[in-house]
Amino acid sequence: MNLHDYAFTRMRTIFCVWLLFSIAVAEVRAGEMMRQVQEELRKRNLYFGEIDGNTSESLQKAVMKYQQVKGFSPNGLADANTLRSLGVDASQAEVPEMIPLPDVVVLKSDAPRELTEEDRRLAEQTNVGEIMAPGEGPVETDPELLTVSTGPATPMPASSSSQDAIPNSEVEAFVQDYLQVCESNNLDAELAHYGDAVDYFDHGRRQQDFIRKDVQSYYRRWPVRDYELEDLQVAPGPNEDEKIARFHLRFKVSNGATSASGITRNVFKVRREGDSLKFVAMKEQRLRK
Repeated sequence: MNLHDYAFTRMRTIFCVWLLFSIAVAEVRAGEMMRQVQEELRKRNLYFGEIDGNTSESLQKAVMKYQQVKGFSPNGLADANTLRSLGVDASQAEVPEMIPLPDVVVLKSDAPRELTEEDRRLAEQTNVGEIMAPGEGPVETDPELLTVSTGPATPMPASSSSQDAIPNSEVEAFVQDYLQVCESNNLDAELAHYGDAVDYFDHGRRQQDFIRKDVQSYYRRWPVRDYELEDLQVAPGPNEDEKIARFHLRFKVSNGATSASGITRNVFKVRREGDSLKFVAMKEQRLRK
């Protein structure tokens, strides 16, 4: 091979590698963008399916419904106007460190919302998409618990009676113990941390049998789980026997064939029930920055 042929072959190889990388990056951004669309439509009670970055008929219908509310052409596509209205910046839709997430449920809160037909109709009737400005979250009924901020947690004013009812150190130990148990596959040990009824992510108020099935499914999907707790802050809850735990959580999950990692912002409500603490409400949000 002469010098000219060698140079040409090398340039072609470099171009092919660059092209494949560019395609991969584009796919990562597209999947992440669709996750954000799914999340924003779920906040507005228009989409009830999985948060997985995939397109689907139910997602298309949700997009069309949102477009109709906003007065856009109801084409069911995540076009520029729709993305802008939802507050999704396609140019910034990148997974942290450019590691693509698999096109499946990653977080417990990514699972489809299981609602009765009556609950679904009520949610759709009370959706707030038409009154929300771009970038705003949904109207929440319990801002102390459910408003999830991507910024630093702000401690709430201390209450002496609440502090006496549940010491902050006890809540901190309870959260840490919960996360250690969550790294195992000990279902009963994890369930022992939940109350009899829990405001469970986006599913509404759920009993232990529902939570058991959901956790079992999560174990099967991601049998290996690693969690790192950051920025844990405890504040008084709305009632004397309750506390609010806010924290960031670095996670990595895998199943042998694939893995996923990232960071979430979590807001959990803890209540004393008898001699034990229990989680009675849980919210999480995956962060992108």
